[in-house]
Amino acid sequence: PAVGPAGGPAADPAAEGYARWCKARGDEAFRGHDPGGAVAWYTRAFEADPALAVALANRAAAHLRLGRLTAAAADSAAAAERLPRYGRNLARAAVCHTRLGAYAAARAFCLQALDCSPGDRVLSAMLEDIRAHEERAGEVTRMGREAEEGVRAWRREGRGEAEEGAGDPPSDAGSDTSSAAEPPTSSAELPSHLATALHDVLAHADLLLADAPLHGGLAAARARALVLLGRPGDAAA
Repeated sequence: PAVGPAGGPAADPAAEGYARWCKARGDEAFRGHDPGGAVAWYTRAFEADPALAVALANRAAAHLRLGRLTAAAADSAAAAERLPRYGRNLARAAVCHTRLGAYAAARAFCLQALDCSPGDRVLSAMLEDIRAHEERAGEVTRMGREAEEGVRAWRREGRGEAEEGAGDPPSDAGSDTSSAAEPPTSSAELPSHLATALHDVLAHADLLLADAPLHGGLAAARARALVLLGRPGDAAA
């Protein structure tokens, strides 16, 4: 069989031509507001010629228009490996990973895009937004941990007072059997400062999740705050 550069298989002109034809159909579908059809055509193009990395980048754009963040992030990241100087795809990868809450990856893609377009105002603003979101997400996660520990301490104190009032010795003085997994029946049972702290976690998490809906840490902090407020049913909302 014919061999190409470095001993690899020779390119198949027929496959390359078919791949470019499929990509063109994908471009038409995308421009025609049919992102689902575009995904199908770009997939055919890339399968026919894996060297046609732009089809992968364009499929990421179609996935993003469909709201498929995970797929868009995966395609844009894979395309970035093959097309490290394709600024538009790098910027798209930064956007996708920001919305997933993968801020370190988003920051890296944005910096790579800036390296292709030094001083670009849009990319510079994007980088600042990524850094701000990363810092705020970390702060909300910390707030959630502190609020949970506050609830644990409050429960320990309450259980100790109850045991002392009943005149019964602790069943195991060396262990901490308290668990924040035992929610109060309502937020009214919590001290006001703890209820306020948990509501703050909810408010900040909801705000950040609007921009990064799949951020696992923020979603977990939100769900935990709802459980501790006695509203576990709202955690799936």
